[in-house]
Amino acid sequence: MKKLTSAIKAINLNATTINNEEYAATFHNEVMEPSFINFGFGNNGTGKSSVAKAIRDDVGIDWTNGKSADDYTVLVYDRQFIDDHFANYNYLPGIYTMGEKNIEIQKQINTNTAEAKKHRDKAATTAEAKAIKERERNNLFPSFHETFWQIGASIREDFKKVLTGKVGSKAAFATALLQNTATPTQHDLIALKELYDVAFGGTPETPDTFDVLNLSHLKSLTEFPLLDISIVGRDDSEFNRFIKALNATDWIKRGLDRFVPHTKGKCPFCQQRLPVDFSEQIAACFDQHYQDDMNALNQHRNDYERYARTLLGVLSGNLRKNIYTKFSKEQRDLYVSKAKTVESKLKLNMQTLDSKLAEPSKKVEIESVESLCVEINNIIAEYNRLVQSSKAIHADLRNQKRACEKQVWEILAFETQALIAKYKADDKKLLDEITTFTNLITAETKAANALDVDNGKLNKQIVSIKTAVDGINRLLLDSGFQGFELRVYDGSGQSAYRVVRPHTGKVAKDLSEGERNFIGFLYFYYLVQGSHSDDDLVKEKIVVIDDPVSSMDATVLHIVGMLTREMIDACLYERKIKGVKQVFVLTHNVHFHTKVANPLVSKYEVASYFLLTKTDNNSTVTHCIQNNPNAAGEKENYNPVPSEYAALWKDYKSVNTPKVLRSLIWQILDFYFVKLSQGNGDSLKECVLITNRDKFIEQLPNGTEDSSKLVMAAKLLSYMGTSAHDSDESYYADHYEDIDGYRKSCEMIFTTMGQDQHYRMMMAEIEK
Repeated sequence: MKKLTSAIKAINLNATTINNEEYAATFHNEVMEPSFINFGFGNNGTGKSSVAKAIRDDVGIDWTNGKSADDYTVLVYDRQFIDDHFANYNYLPGIYTMGEKNIEIQKQINTNTAEAKKHRDKAATTAEAKAIKERERNNLFPSFHETFWQIGASIREDFKKVLTGKVGSKAAFATALLQNTATPTQHDLIALKELYDVAFGGTPETPDTFDVLNLSHLKSLTEFPLLDISIVGRDDSEFNRFIKALNATDWIKRGLDRFVPHTKGKCPFCQQRLPVDFSEQIAACFDQHYQDDMNALNQHRNDYERYARTLLGVLSGNLRKNIYTKFSKEQRDLYVSKAKTVESKLKLNMQTLDSKLAEPSKKVEIESVESLCVEINNIIAEYNRLVQSSKAIHADLRNQKRACEKQVWEILAFETQALIAKYKADDKKLLDEITTFTNLITAETKAANALDVDNGKLNKQIVSIKTAVDGINRLLLDSGFQGFELRVYDGSGQSAYRVVRPHTGKVAKDLSEGERNFIGFLYFYYLVQGSHSDDDLVKEKIVVIDDPVSSMDATVLHIVGMLTREMIDACLYERKIKGVKQVFVLTHNVHFHTKVANPLVSKYEVASYFLLTKTDNNSTVTHCIQNNPNAAGEKENYNPVPSEYAALWKDYKSVNTPKVLRSLIWQILDFYFVKLSQGNGDSLKECVLITNRDKFIEQLPNGTEDSSKLVMAAKLLSYMGTSAHDSDESYYADHYEDIDGYRKSCEMIFTTMGQDQHYRMMMAEIEK
């Protein structure tokens, strides 16, 4: 024997996020391989709802034989189903019920539906292709003018007045371009911008031209030979050689000029009598050649100063003229900056010349300003060209404006000629394709609609909303819910019903959570029986039921279990309900699980059992299969929850949270000592806490008593006769929250009540 696969052959559970929605958040590479009927059991939070959600949204699902979710009607009963369909109790969506008597009508519907689907699939495929072409065509012109808007950005900015009325929007700009008949021509944009600035600049100006710097003598003045020569006397006397050796020529010369006329024959420093010919010896050091060089040097200094003043005068004089406004601020600032640099260098050069005159023996060098002056003359030349060009344009302004406008459009035509040609060709091609697709869609849709009309007529014969309402009302009555009923909603054309209180006739607005969930399940049951959409009438169904008995009492749970088994039987034997391909039942309720799952344990081929657990926020799925002890080599199912009571003991052994453990012990005590024994909680508390009180108190060696086990037992038994979540826990101290202590107290309660053998038996079953 081997497992038989149905529509869904595998569910891959791995944490993922799609469109900001999480799927299987606590699963990591877990795989469920379902059969036809599948039972999943797990406590709250272990991941059951994640499985249901994955099936509903087709996330991680492997379909068999090339099928997909579109080939089936996937019906999922879970919290989202309740919220979606019962947000407003005044109105419920219509219910269509499939008739079971007219098989021939159904066959014709199946034939029509299959044929209509072929036409509609072809129309849908064609529509997708058409939509793609329409999007391409819709985006074609915007993409064109967007591209041109980017290409023409600098032209629009630089030639606004020429393009007035054509640049209000991207579309207007592109439209003007398409209508442009100018010959594509590439022009010099810099020259064109100069023409535009003058021709469209408003009132003409009368600027002055700049004077040019005369640089003819600058090089000779800069490279004067005596600057790089040490000027000293040529006398070859011993005294002169002595002065040169000391490098004291300049010092002696200053002394000669300042002190010798006033020495009165004595040394100004030591007051000793000087030699009679001392003055003649010093004077001989500064001969005629020395004097000639000094005169030439002094003349050069004066020439350089005059030339510098002339240059600076021209530079500053230009700035005092009537300057053309088209002379850009950048160029003007550059002119001023270079002029200041020239002025600074000339002043430094004058200081250098003065230092040479003061110390002729030193070699000096003055910095050339020729390259700077050449750069300034270039700026002056460009400025003067602008001035002359402006005067020429204003002399023929009307023709120059026309020439400018013509050249602007010629440049635009040149830059976009290939783009415009491509746009026109692409647009025509897309329009032809769209027309072809439209004609095909019309033909296919017309054929499908004709078949739909036939099916609509047939469906009216087999769909009965009254039958569905009557059936739900009977189930409500059988379940003990006599406080409301369903009635056909008059304004819906027999397609909808509403929930009404019989004694008032008003719409029910105060359904409890259990009532709401029950009505929702009944609605879900009839969706499985029939359909709420004509399109789904012929599709096979995948049924997913996730924790259906929340807040329901025992009577309702029984009804839900019965209907669930009907859907399971429909899948296995096609009883009552048609077209159920696969069923998933997910629950944490042991009683419900036992009712619906136990009968199918032996059907290994078609039924599968899964246990969902979670540890450290990681969920796992266990496929409950074991070796068949009666048939070597064969496998068999096993139910992870053989009974409600056994399940409580299994959880009792594994749980590690004090609050959860207290709740489990309460349920075990209540089930065994109250429900099975038909006793009551008060007698149990009296027997343990009063009659056998001393057994729970330990006498310590120091003479004191340890009553912690008594306190724990009292806390466990305080739940008896109440909801496990309603007991007042404020009396109990935190230091009694001891897991091992709770288990010991539980064992002592069984022992005190004479049921220690039963306790040991259940613990032994857990170990197995």
